[in-house]
Amino acid sequence: VDMESGMGWKEVTFVFEGCSHTLRAELIYDWFDPSFANAIAELTEDNQTGKRLRVYFDGYQVAYVFWGDDAWAREFSRATGLRLTDRLE
Repeated sequence: VDMESGMGWKEVTFVFEGCSHTLRAELIYDWFDPSFANAIAELTEDNQTGKRLRVYFDGYQVAYVFWGDDAWAREFSRATGLRLTDRLE
């Protein structure tokens, strides 16, 4: 990352369920790369339980991340009025 220009990328390597993964996140000052979050969401989705990352994005700078299935997400949205998504755009 070139801190003066605020541009660049970071590489993140981690082990999940016994497999090594490397993802690259683009950086533009304080902007968070949504493709990085979406890749984590796809990787961690549990097809047996339907649980996956769910995100509430305030449209500006805050993203709240939750873990749950469709029923939990619907109940959360009903109770709070906040719309959860499966992907960041």
